[in-house]
Amino acid sequence: LPAAVDVILETGQASTSLLQRRLSLGYARAARVMECEPLKKSDKLLVLKVDNGFEIKQVLSGIAQHYKPADLIGKTVALVDNLAPAKLRGEMSEGMLLAADTKDGPKVIFLDDSIEAGAKIR
Repeated sequence: LPAAVDVILETGQASTSLLQRRLSLGYARAARVMECEPLKKSDKLLVLKVDNGFEIKQVLSGIAQHYKPADLIGKTVALVDNLAPAKLRGEMSEGMLLAADTKDGPKVIFLDDSIEAGAKIR
């Protein structure tokens, strides 16, 4: 699956069955974006440091063409949190942001800022 995840992150697209398999392996928690920057030598990937209420994790997401890093810092997002870490483009990713596919590209699922980092999403 890591190769498939790399394809998702590079293209910003996933098949429904692949996404369903990824979500069936994990669960979602609220997480606060602490840091965000573009991945060097990639025009599609952002490297985010997120607080899941228990620890800070690094997550790579293929949303760089749709979001500016500064616009994500401080936001509360839905994070699939218990996936096995995967190495993507030489960097470790320890989770996956939930996003919806739209005609304008992926839209990250933002949560109300009153939701504490670590809250389980069900």
